[in-house]
Amino acid sequence: MIMEVPKITVWTPVFNGEKLLERAILSVVNQTQNPFEYIIIDDGSTDSSFQIAESYSKKYDWISVHKNIQNIGIFETSRKVSNMAQG
Repeated sequence: MIMEVPKITVWTPVFNGEKLLERAILSVVNQTQNPFEYIIIDDGSTDSSFQIAESYSKKYDWISVHKNIQNIGIFETSRKVSNMAQG
């Protein structure tokens, strides 16, 4: 019997987290089994967080990056992800 691999969504919210964001992304990228999708949402950062995330989305087609125009907080950002996620 062949079991279907579940569709897993992993997501990372970030707000001015340029110092740790790459480490967080690599922790997902370097897993033995990659998720079905990896969503990164920049919550209105003023640093280079969005550019860092975007560079990884260009390398991996299962990574998508979104940006909130202004900081809306973790609750609203979580709600956005729940509407986007397909896993």
